[in-house]
Amino acid sequence: MEPEAENRTVEKCRIFKYRLISKIKTSGNKGFTLIELVVAIAIMSMVMIAAAGLIVSASNSYRLSNIEIELQMEAQTAMNQLNDILIEAKQYAVQKNGGITEQLVVWTAEKQYIFRLDKENRRLVFRSVEQNALPGGDAPGTEALLAKYCDSFSVTPETRPAEGEAQLVTITLTFVYADKIYETTSCISLRGETAGDIVSLNGKERNRP
Repeated sequence: MEPEAENRTVEKCRIFKYRLISKIKTSGNKGFTLIELVVAIAIMSMVMIAAAGLIVSASNSYRLSNIEIELQMEAQTAMNQLNDILIEAKQYAVQKNGGITEQLVVWTAEKQYIFRLDKENRRLVFRSVEQNALPGGDAPGTEALLAKYCDSFSVTPETRPAEGEAQLVTITLTFVYADKIYETTSCISLRGETAGDIVSLNGKERNRP
């Protein structure tokens, strides 16, 4: 090959190489088009919405689970205390209004206890004093909180206990908070021969022997 032709071939190769490298560099700095950006934003939005939904769902589930646990703890605490006091009762009275329990009064050897449902604030409260009054007397003292979120309080004595068997009292507590409702019932066996009264606040009275 003649030197002139060889030089022309080398020059063509050099030009082709330069154009190829320039094209590659230009393509690498091209960036995104408007359509690509819109599609990317739409995909990211859908992913974020789905993630937010999962977070909210998990948060609500956790909150409701905590509420249910709290209601169970309140119910257990209240029922345990009622059980401990009623077991030692020497006499008790259930005051009802229209069949709804308004108040439970319990007399033990040492104290008098009055349990009352604060319906407006959904609380079960009680007060106690040293035993120095006859059954039926009013007991002074400051009310203390027994349980929160209590929506109903029902005390039902057994009408006729079998001979030789302990008297039974059934207590039902219903707790309400947010969207959760929790109800617990306990049948308490009283020690000894306990006398119980069911007193209706509408003027009628029924005594248990």
